[in-house]
Amino acid sequence: MGLPLVQCKQKYSSMDITLKENLSEWINKSAEKFGLDDIFLPSFQAQYGYKNKFCAADVVHAVGAILESVEKDKTAEQKFLQAFDSLSRNNLKYLLNGLESAKKQLVATLEQVRTLLDMNQVICAGPFLYAYVQSGSAGSHYFSHPVCLTMLARFTLEAYINTSKSKRAKTLPLVMCAPLDLDKGTSIVVGIPPKREQEILTKNFFGRAFEQAGEKTSSRTLLDNFDSSIIEMKTEDRSKFFDALISLLS
Repeated sequence: MGLPLVQCKQKYSSMDITLKENLSEWINKSAEKFGLDDIFLPSFQAQYGYKNKFCAADVVHAVGAILESVEKDKTAEQKFLQAFDSLSRNNLKYLLNGLESAKKQLVATLEQVRTLLDMNQVICAGPFLYAYVQSGSAGSHYFSHPVCLTMLARFTLEAYINTSKSKRAKTLPLVMCAPLDLDKGTSIVVGIPPKREQEILTKNFFGRAFEQAGEKTSSRTLLDNFDSSIIEMKTEDRSKFFDALISLLS
């Protein structure tokens, strides 16, 4: 969009007032050029005194990033309490830290999607697409958490559809797998429906499919999430589990 790099490296509140006043218009024009629809979304805003405004969507991302923090010295209970504290106007530092963490998550997601597409690592397994986050790849530690992995899966499917020459791409769901705990030899798996089904909010069928594939192969799986389409499993059982999943969904 031709914005000065010096301005882009600053926080939004410190940018030149002229740039801030015209930024929305410039983004919309660029979005039309690249076919990006609904790049702006309506949202509530909160403003504390003369400090920055926070829109509801940003707070959601910030709190989510705190809950799925990659800091190893924090327990799940500590992350939950900090996320809860970040909702108070007296603890804005937690919310701001959460926003910075959310930005890092998004950057890692973008880089991972680019890697998956450039290396042709989104594979058509017949009834669904499949991708695996390689251990040790840039930002891979972010994707051992369910919400961040789900966001990666949705972004990967969208990008794959837009770059693939296959007409079937829009009709295929995606299964994404990532390392969970290397010491325990476990992985986390998420399944998302085809794009057209996401748009009409149909029920995700992967929960039942994962359960059946696990039972059929005696794979060591753990359905321990609110969303049944997200499971944990032993990495060494992955091959037979996916063979059974292909058979079930064919």
